[in-house]
Amino acid sequence: MGGRTFLLVKAETIAANLGGHWLWLTYPQNLWITLFMKLGNQAVGRANAGVQALFKKYR
Repeated sequence: MGGRTFLLVKAETIAANLGGHWLWLTYPQNLWITLFMKLGNQAVGRANAGVQALFKKYR
């Protein structure tokens, strides 16, 4: 959960560094939030799959 918040804050920082709140305003915020949540979920999913694979291997 904390990772997602960090990603969103990081994205805002990157957008600001580009001088670009235009970037933030050009696309709907929901799109960005959905994108980052999906990326976060994929990372968590991969981590869980890796842990499960280790348990199966060494059980």
